[in-house]
Amino acid sequence: MEKFKSDAIKVSSEIEYRPVYKLLENYFGNVPLDQIDQDMVDDYKELLMVLPYKLNQNLKKDEIDTLIDEGEYKELAPKTKNQYFDRSKQFFDWCNNRRPNPEILLGVINISEDEVERDKKGKLPFEEKHLLKIFNPEIYLRESSEFSAYYWVPLIILHTGARIAEICQLQLKDVKLVEGIWVFDLNRETADKRHKKTGKIGFNRILPVHQNLHDLGFIEYFEQLKKVKDRIRVFEELELNKKNKYTTQISKWFNREYLKEIGVRTPENIANSREKLTFHSFRHTLRTMLIPHAEERFIDKYLGHSQGSKTKQAYTHEMVKDMNEVLLPKIQFPFLDFVKLEKDWK
Repeated sequence: MEKFKSDAIKVSSEIEYRPVYKLLENYFGNVPLDQIDQDMVDDYKELLMVLPYKLNQNLKKDEIDTLIDEGEYKELAPKTKNQYFDRSKQFFDWCNNRRPNPEILLGVINISEDEVERDKKGKLPFEEKHLLKIFNPEIYLRESSEFSAYYWVPLIILHTGARIAEICQLQLKDVKLVEGIWVFDLNRETADKRHKKTGKIGFNRILPVHQNLHDLGFIEYFEQLKKVKDRIRVFEELELNKKNKYTTQISKWFNREYLKEIGVRTPENIANSREKLTFHSFRHTLRTMLIPHAEERFIDKYLGHSQGSKTKQAYTHEMVKDMNEVLLPKIQFPFLDFVKLEKDWK
């Protein structure tokens, strides 16, 4: 990177170019030019399409990926995105002139104001065709077999619309019975609260366990975990990252490996800023499903969105009962064959 700056960048332009080249440096690390391949550049191109506003320039690749996968951030303005593309392309053109490998192509992309306005809400919901691919029994059971979190976290978020960080951090004490109803208690009640957070604008809240999760054996799985001595968390196979979250490992697997493998994320929709399908799309899927059946303020409570106060959300037993009896029956995926996704957790 230093060689590129000295060769190609005027001293007078270095300050305005600095954010782009700091991003390149952090994203690729200290990689020799001949080891940068097209897949790596395509991943970087995908990053530029959804780059957060005021991104911390010290974040490394995994940390940037995690931030984006979790969603709920403001994106760069289209003019700024185009500047990032133009300046990044200069770097890759310079690389191509100094390496023996075939050319690596960033491509020429211009993002219009109209396109960003159409996509101002960010990531899209999964459609029926996407969910059929994601939860294809043969593929899903095979590809999620390495860790139980890979199996359970997408299914739980599909039915709760919770943030990925909220589910990955669950402790055994957070799965409980409330008035005879099994619930996920999303809270900050832990000895080290750095490691357990709800969304920055979200609330502590209690969500009933959907009947589909019961049928898939989640409570049986949970009961087996309770028998393990000194076990604290539901998904202890997920390791803590540098941002004190447990999401990096599963986000990388689901967003950057699994969705690409099954054809939900393709080079074509990656190149289209309106095709933003990630873990966070489950939240939009659920919101879209519930809008015809419930008031928006009630949906916001269920999803943990801010309603003008950052104090702890009060959830009465009656509210949990109402969610279980009124809201959960509206969360249905009749086109998915959950029976074929069942595993023996006993």
